[in-house]
Amino acid sequence: SDSIPSWLTSDYFKDIRSDVQDIKNFRVAKATEAGDNYSSVLLAVDMDFKSTSGQSTAGAYMLKIAPSDEASNKLLDMMLTFKKELTMYNEVIPELQKLYELAGHSVSFAPANYKFKKDLDSDYLLLENMRPAGYKNACRLEGLNLNETEHVLAKLALLHAASAQLYATKGNYDDCLTKPLYNEKTRPIFEGTHNKAFAKASLEAIGTFKGSEQFADKENNSSAVTCLMPIFFQKYVLDNSFELTAKAEVYDETEFNCLNHGDCWTNNILFAYDDKGEVKDTLFIDFQRSSFGSPARDLYYFIFNSTQLEIKIEKFDHFIRYYHGELERNLKLLNYSRQIPTLKELHYSLLKNSFWAVSTVAIIMSIILVDPSDNASIATMLNDDENGRNFIKKLFQSERYCKHAEAIYPWLNHRGLLEF
Repeated sequence: SDSIPSWLTSDYFKDIRSDVQDIKNFRVAKATEAGDNYSSVLLAVDMDFKSTSGQSTAGAYMLKIAPSDEASNKLLDMMLTFKKELTMYNEVIPELQKLYELAGHSVSFAPANYKFKKDLDSDYLLLENMRPAGYKNACRLEGLNLNETEHVLAKLALLHAASAQLYATKGNYDDCLTKPLYNEKTRPIFEGTHNKAFAKASLEAIGTFKGSEQFADKENNSSAVTCLMPIFFQKYVLDNSFELTAKAEVYDETEFNCLNHGDCWTNNILFAYDDKGEVKDTLFIDFQRSSFGSPARDLYYFIFNSTQLEIKIEKFDHFIRYYHGELERNLKLLNYSRQIPTLKELHYSLLKNSFWAVSTVAIIMSIILVDPSDNASIATMLNDDENGRNFIKKLFQSERYCKHAEAIYPWLNHRGLLEF
């Protein structure tokens, strides 16, 4: 297969475990379909080996490498994707888990990761494949039910609480997790033609939504498209997206802040279920967009992108209250030295950080809810050609996206979240 590099042989895997004596079978396969993963190539590696004690044993791994095309790599390098993720896996997550261990609780945030002894010229991440242990993704197109959503919120609350405590006791995280990605150096790539194509398609989609007339400017008899969220779509989508994103990335040091997973949606969460189909554990993968700031970022991103349509808005306040209860419990458990945010303060942070709500529904959600197709990739989206433009248009014309967006936009409007 084109996506499986020729260098990937069993030689690399001889040294990752101390008990490997002789590898008998070695198999590599693509682990995801187009549209399931955008920022990397994910390969499933299975091997049967004879252990040093003479036993026949199996090993299952997930190898994550960068996409092979230059345009995607340039964007991902600018976004520090591998730097962020390797910092999270190698430095941060072990410390967060240790905090709970010291408090008498065993918490795992992610699968175990390994390193090759042989040097690899490019960035990679090698993880234990959790499927043999019964972990799997839920369906991104159907979305998560109430039980699944609460389990993920509980895990996010564990992550957020420990990262806030680590910050309170140890100080700043690495620059790659705290400094804004949107700066003058990255402006050219983030203001590319693909951004304008996304803005145009997002804007056109709004005019087709049921109920979009409620946003029209009655006095000037303008169309819904130009007047829905007047400030947002003239300032953010059309003229000013870069400045608004850069501003949103700067966190308020007087508020409660934590490490956000940054890309917490259905495909980046592994679920283990019991015999009755109830969730018994969750793990996170893909920390390539992790960043420090208000938990509002993770909460909007996760709830809007990942939940079933029927509960997304109806249960939103319930989800926030549930998350807050878990966060408060964890902070107390860890003897958090600073002020624990109240539910009211969390809601204030959600109102104040509304940019993350709007950017999620206006752009990201269209990518997450797209039907599977062979050309669903960053490379396609970055292409300034008919293929790229058609793909972006398709994202916003999908019936699924429109149904979800139709439910969210009026809710955002009623809360004043469209006022920037």
